[in-house]
Amino acid sequence: MALHALGTRAVGALPRAARRAGSRAYTAVSAAEVLRAQAEAGSNKELDPRGVDYGLFESPSSEYTHQSAMAPRVSTSPAGVDTMRRVLQAGDYAAAVHLFGQLRALGTPLGTPLVEYAYAARWCAASQRPDEVAPFLERVPPEATHSAAAMHQVAQALLFLARDAAAAPAAETALLVAADRGFVQALARALTELYHGPLGGSPRAEALWRALVPRLRAAGTSDATLAALFARVVRAQARARHTPLHETLPSTSAAPVSFALDARTRTLLQRSKARAPLLLPHDQARAPLLLPHDQARFAHYAEARDLLRMRSVLLGALARGHVPPVELLATLLVMASAHTHIPASGTPPCSTGAYLRPLRRRLQAWPGLWETALLRAREKAGDWRGALRLWQTRFVPSPAVRAASVEALLAAPAPAQGAPGTHAAAVAANSAVRPAAQRAVRARLVPTSYAVATALRALVQACGPRAALLAPAYAALVAHARGAPVRAACFEAFVPMMSRADPRRFVRAAPTTPLPTLWTLLQDMQACGVTPRATTWTLCLQALARARGRRAWRVAATLLRAMDEPGSEAARAFALPRATAATYVGVLHVLRRVRPGARVRRREAHMRWRMQRL
Repeated sequence: MALHALGTRAVGALPRAARRAGSRAYTAVSAAEVLRAQAEAGSNKELDPRGVDYGLFESPSSEYTHQSAMAPRVSTSPAGVDTMRRVLQAGDYAAAVHLFGQLRALGTPLGTPLVEYAYAARWCAASQRPDEVAPFLERVPPEATHSAAAMHQVAQALLFLARDAAAAPAAETALLVAADRGFVQALARALTELYHGPLGGSPRAEALWRALVPRLRAAGTSDATLAALFARVVRAQARARHTPLHETLPSTSAAPVSFALDARTRTLLQRSKARAPLLLPHDQARAPLLLPHDQARFAHYAEARDLLRMRSVLLGALARGHVPPVELLATLLVMASAHTHIPASGTPPCSTGAYLRPLRRRLQAWPGLWETALLRAREKAGDWRGALRLWQTRFVPSPAVRAASVEALLAAPAPAQGAPGTHAAAVAANSAVRPAAQRAVRARLVPTSYAVATALRALVQACGPRAALLAPAYAALVAHARGAPVRAACFEAFVPMMSRADPRRFVRAAPTTPLPTLWTLLQDMQACGVTPRATTWTLCLQALARARGRRAWRVAATLLRAMDEPGSEAARAFALPRATAATYVGVLHVLRRVRPGARVRRREAHMRWRMQRL
């Protein structure tokens, strides 16, 4: 391929131009003379007769451009700092981490702080590179604490590390570095996640807090901020059933590391001590519960009805040593029991039994948890017969659940064996044909108060709005509660059904039927040492709204007004809790079911107005 050079006529004109110049054989011809000779001889009509066609050459490749951008340049800053800044500002964090490691290995000084290092630290935490987070945080300037964007990046990096159980050592190091740099606001959520997990119940919990407090004081953190962080840590440990730090740390010293707890934390500690353990063995009651992040993921997949990912969340939590709550297990069992084969896209279907088997095998370390969740699932799905049969065969009888009522209800002919083609129906059929000798050899479990309350709800559901069946069951509960501790949920199980049996008589001052009234039930709870909770008062308000009388509605409005004003005399006399959005939603739910009318519409408008004031 020939390049476009001077035309042939121009080449022929060169000797003539040389002769005009005085027969100088070796004298170079100037460019002006060449152009003048071209103009005299005429053009040969080529594409570019005066130069080179650069379109015939290759354009620079992307690799060449990238290498030229990455190449070090002459700078007055320490070697490598400008290069790191260019790479970080370009958003190529993988290349930045690689370059950062090479520069550190070569001993290149990187002491100049950069705000961009906070973004690199977050990327490393999110990309499963926990050991690279602390070196980047060490080089974030202290002035970045005034930047909301940099504070957010540091907080996210620490939170990602705290949620990863395998990165606990790296998370502790990163927390200490962040405290040295003054990122106090970024520590709160990470400390909550970290102390809610396995670290909160280990000896490292106290050592980490002892190392953290002096660094925060050196960074200028006030005692009020330290007390707030300490309260968050104690609340996280209490929710996970770990031993709180305030019970092990000394409160008096020259530089105290233990601080006074606020009212919220003290209330939570009192409730956690009064609450009965969910699991049977005492040593397993300290097992950490499911992290809030995992609970949110489970709720998201449950809303999408993605059974495979719901199970994956629970199995992952169990592998990290976290115990899923009974309600989450019951939700999974209810959704899975509606199928004989688990629907899945892109994978071959599996039977429901095979789907549940890995989860059940993992839960064997916590005896009674699977059976309690299964009991709750049967009751939650409306299968009171299956729930009572499970209670009768797998749990030790409790005097709170009247055995005669259970036997009479199970002896009645069943209208149907559940929905056909479901896993629950198949399990019930297999249990019916199982020999009695096989059931006798199975060990029975001591029920928790949660299981007793669940069995009572199933029993009340089976009795229906029939006073002749509800009265002896309630009497058995009261007789048992006078000598043994029970939950408020046991009494709450009777409120909706008794209210449906006779809405107007249930809210009267004195009983006129074998069933107790609402006020008699509250007196029984007080006599048994059971404190009504927010759910109890919500059910009471629903019963008053269901009565459809003016007097009952005045009482309900008075109670709601007192619940909105915790400092009022009525609130202190009845120990009323604060009204929440769930309280008003529950009352509105009952009002919508009442026969519509102008009075009911006014009451609904009044409820919505109070709800907007929250």
